[in-house]
Amino acid sequence: MEYVGQADTDFYAQLTKFKAAGVDSVVITDDAPKAAKMLQQMKELGLNVKVLVTGGSAWPDSIVQLAGAPAAEGAMFINFYNPYDFAMAGDPEASKAYVDEWKKRGLPWIGIVEGMRGFDAVNVVAKAIESAKEPTAAKIHAALKTLEARGLYGLNKFDQNGQSYCNIIVTQVKDGKYSVVAITPSAKLWEMSAAK
Repeated sequence: MEYVGQADTDFYAQLTKFKAAGVDSVVITDDAPKAAKMLQQMKELGLNVKVLVTGGSAWPDSIVQLAGAPAAEGAMFINFYNPYDFAMAGDPEASKAYVDEWKKRGLPWIGIVEGMRGFDAVNVVAKAIESAKEPTAAKIHAALKTLEARGLYGLNKFDQNGQSYCNIIVTQVKDGKYSVVAITPSAKLWEMSAAK
């Protein structure tokens, strides 16, 4: 396990250690710019291993744009939203409307998976305020505890600890493009949680 600083852009020391150790896979938990830089440097060093990028913010399109398709090729990602397949969202109609509006406004495509966090958050709070009938903090908080709303993430609701489960989508760069490998819908995660 190696750690990097927030402002670091040179990862050769850590990656050279991995290469010398003969690792067969690397898990990167960082933002898109650093993950992209790590993938570029891995390519330069000839460190050809399986790569999994976690965190949700770094997704294939952002990595391809930042690192280039050759450096990103084969890398896998854990994501929470697929803007290409509306049916994967908890609310497919909302997903289509969100993507259409994003494109209409000409917003940077690589930001679409970050924007969906705000989209779902605003809609969840709006539904809680509507359900609360009175916009007081106590009533809204109580409404959030019982709220169930489908959104871009999947099924938005909260457990007794205030935790919510979103869709888990494993994606990969294949031939320089976004490709879905597997999905576990949030509804399935809620079922598994209830079974415990």
